[in-house]
Order: sequence, then structure tokens, then C-alpha cells
Amino acid sequence: MKIEFTQTDHPTIPKISDERMVEIAQKKGLKFLQQFLEKREMTIERVNHDPLRYGVRLQSWDDCDKLLENYEEVLVLGGNRSGKTEYAAYKTAKTISESGNKNVWCLHSTLPSSIEMQQPVVRNYLPPEWRNIGKQGQTTNVRWTDKAGFADQVFILPNGSRTRFLNYSMDEKVFEGGELDLIWADELIGYELVKTLRYRIVTRSGKLLITFTPVKGYTMTVKEYLAGSKVIESRPAELLEQDRIHVPGCKPGEMPYIIESRSRSAAIICFHSIWNPFGGYKNIVKMLEGKTSEEVKIRAYGWAERLEGKAFPKFNEHVHVVDPKDIPTTGTRYCSCDPGGSKNWFLKWYIMDDLGRVFLYREWPDRKTFGEWALPSDKPDGKAGSAQTSLGLSIIGYKKLLQKLEGDEHIFERVIDPRGGGAEVPNVKQGQSIISMMEEEQYNQEDELVGPSYIWHAGPGGDVEDGIMVINDMLDYDDSQPVSAMNHPKYFISSECEQSIYAYAEYTGLDGQKGALKDVIDPDRYLFKRGIYYIDEHNMQATGGDAPVLDNLPFYNEI
Repeated sequence: MKIEFTQTDHPTIPKISDERMVEIAQKKGLKFLQQFLEKREMTIERVNHDPLRYGVRLQSWDDCDKLLENYEEVLVLGGNRSGKTEYAAYKTAKTISESGNKNVWCLHSTLPSSIEMQQPVVRNYLPPEWRNIGKQGQTTNVRWTDKAGFADQVFILPNGSRTRFLNYSMDEKVFEGGELDLIWADELIGYELVKTLRYRIVTRSGKLLITFTPVKGYTMTVKEYLAGSKVIESRPAELLEQDRIHVPGCKPGEMPYIIESRSRSAAIICFHSIWNPFGGYKNIVKMLEGKTSEEVKIRAYGWAERLEGKAFPKFNEHVHVVDPKDIPTTGTRYCSCDPGGSKNWFLKWYIMDDLGRVFLYREWPDRKTFGEWALPSDKPDGKAGSAQTSLGLSIIGYKKLLQKLEGDEHIFERVIDPRGGGAEVPNVKQGQSIISMMEEEQYNQEDELVGPSYIWHAGPGGDVEDGIMVINDMLDYDDSQPVSAMNHPKYFISSECEQSIYAYAEYTGLDGQKGALKDVIDPDRYLFKRGIYYIDEHNMQATGGDAPVLDNLPFYNEI
């Protein structure tokens, strides 16, 4: 039996094989088969004609919808032909169609690119009955031509929702007005414009959606969202080596999928090219043959690598950052400090247990109270944040701060920057340094002790690079193997120490002595170069700790 029926190709609605058609005809008859095949054709026609209501939705689209419900901003970093523009057009059409009186902006790089690459996709997702309605001057106005796109680069739906198309080449004053429910920026957008657009979504509790393939790498816009971020989920990456970690926080052979931004209510989602059945993935694979892993990450997985080398490549938030409840309460405590001149001091507290593990359990000024110590910028190590702004604390002021934060904690040893600690303190008698002033007791006019004695030791001098090497030794573990009792770092950071977590993720050292993140790293350099030990209070012997047993590492069970 030979059955002739021309079936339309569709990537998600498979054709019926000749063998299967014969089987269906024999069991249910030719008429049933004919109706079944016609139904398939009508389904394809309906999907193509009205993709908003009947089109194919990818899992990544649903996940992106959820992110937009929970975050104010979502950055979609997609591989080539990964469906990022299609998703954003769908989201735009859904926003303005399902509810009335919505106000939406759609941005692209230039007016011609908007007309050619953005507007047709948005129009395709509009309900068919609304794609070309109204005349000039009427409230409802959706006029379209293939040459010029939407008339006047705007359209208004019968429900009162308005969509306007703008581009990055416009005068910045154009973006200063407007109250928006949704802003969609397609293709790479400048960081300064991103900051401007944020003000446009405040009044109406709107959303900012940005979509592009990061072909220009780790730009300032990418850095704004990814700096200090945390990978929440990762997915298999078949075009990369399967036995190594490609991005911290991911499993071997995987690339990031969902990432949470550090500094704001924002998430990043990476659309992998392989997921889009309409994207011509086989051609992308062929195009990437022989290319560097960096280009593969960009083109297939939407991931931009940093061009600057990180000072701490082994740092992995999923390994080195622990819950405060997993930090031991008994051990030998240390405090280390980088005293600022015109800015706040940066103070850190550590505890070393009898297993040789060091835990950073407190930092000051903390992010929750004082804001960020450093912010992303065009400089490798960022720019100064609000936490650096001096509170004007005197020596007595810092002593009171130590009293307040430490309570009855016994600090075995305190270490300070050898240069800053030895520098003379302004407005006091000649020759007095921070170290000597901290050691002295201060009394008020009533002869009451207001500044107790704190003994500080000058940390060792030497090159910054030497200190970085010592820290890397503390962070080191075999990242090609699972973390275990025999394979783990020596240094852990409390999840509450957000300034330090950010610094370890982003610090490069390329900005030298003036780097915004250097102050956060320096206390670790001073302490670890000087040496840190567990002191057995029973026999007063110093040890580096024995090999830990797995039962004493409860947080490893979650890795």
C-alpha cells in the first residue's frame, strides 16, 4: 500500500513515516488517516498564524517568565539563534495583549535594525486580528508596512496598550521621560542607558528585559549584572570538555543557566543554542568547529568570559562560602585590619579550628548596613562604593566599635597593615602611630576608661603578589574531583561576609594600590603571610590541625 500525502516540515511537529501511515490506514482506514494528516497541517498553520496563542514555547521561556515575576530586571544572554529575541517579542505581545493600558518600550541599536529585526517579530506575536487596524488619528492605531515597520514607530491596541520603538542612537533626552510596564532592549546596550532606563520602570513597578549574545565579551553592561553573581543552575554543554569545570559554580561539562545578580533585584538566564529547534543548531556546531572555548561559550551558550585574569581563579562560591551555622564556635580567633586614610578601615575576624580550617566569620563595614565597598566600573577592580565613605571614627571610635562587635570574644592576635599601622596619627603628639595609639589606654576628664588597650602586630611587608600566592594556597583544592574530607580548601568565608565574597570573585590586582577591592583582600594577606595557628588552650601548643573527618564537615553534604 502506497499513500501519497505531502506533509509540511515542522521542527516540533514530526512527520508521520510511510510505515506508520500504512499501519494507521490498515487499522483505522484511509479516511481516518486523511483526517489525521489534515489535522496536522491545520495545527501547523494555526501555530504559524497565531504563535502568541498556539505557538511552541521552550522551557527556557517559562523559566524566564518566572524570573520576571520575581526580579525587577532580567538579562537574557543567549547563544546564536537560541530564541532570545523570539522570547522577548512573545513577552512583549503577551504583556500588551492580556491587560489593557500597558505602556511598553522596545529598543534596538539603530532605527533600520529595529525595523528589520525587532518590529517584525513583535508584529508576528500580536493577535492576528490586531496586526493592521485603525487609521491615522484614531485612538486604535496599528498601521504596518514592510518597508517602514509600524507607522511613526508606535502602535496602540484596542485595549489601550501602547508600544513604542526606540533605538540607542537617539538623543539621551528621549529616554528621560515615560512610565513603563516593560522595557525590552535587544542587542548590546550601553551601561549608562541601562541606568537611565531603570528610572522609567519605578512608578509602575515595571520590568527591564535585556537580550543579546555577548559577542563583545565582558562589557560594562555584562559586568554590571555578572560581577559577584551566583550560579543557581547549570546545564550540560556538549561542545565543551566534559571532565572540567568551565565556570565556577557549575558542574564539570556544564555551563550556567540561571544566575542571581549580587547588587540588585536582577537575574541572568543563559539560552543555549541547542534548545531552539528552529535555530539551525547543526549549522552553529559546524561554524564553531576549531574555534576557541571562549568563542564556543559565547556563540553556543551565551556566556562572556572576563578578559582580565582573576587573582583567585580557584575561588568557587559553592565551595568556599559556607552558612554561618557551619562555622565552628570554638577555636583560635584572629582580627586583621587595613586602616584607611580618608576612608573607613576594613576589619575582618577569623576563627581557626583544631582541624586546620580557617573561617572568616565577620567583616566591617558590612554590605547590609553600609552598602557595597566596591561597585562594577570600567576599571578592572571597580570603583569605590558607599561603604568606603568615612564615618569619621577616631582611634577611640574604632576601639568602641571593636568592643561592640566582639563582645566577650577572645581575640588571640590582631594584625594590621605595616605601613598604615605604623603611620603617625594626625592631630596627636608627634611619633604616635595607629599601633601605639591602639595600645594606649584613653581616659576622659572624669578619669574613666573610654579606650581600652588593643595590641596590634604589624603584618609582614613584601610584594602584593606574594600575599596573593599565600591566599591562593589557602583556597586551593583539586577542582577536578569532588570536594571531600581529603580534598577541600583551608579557607572558608561566611555567606554574611558579602564584601569579601564579591572581592574574591572579582579582584584582579590590575588597578594596583588604588584598586577599589584591594582593601578587602589586604587583611587576609597580612594575616596569612604572618601565619595563623590553632592554639590548644590546654597545653598552649600551636598546631596547624590534623586532617578533618567528613562528619566534621556538614556543609559538604550540600555540595
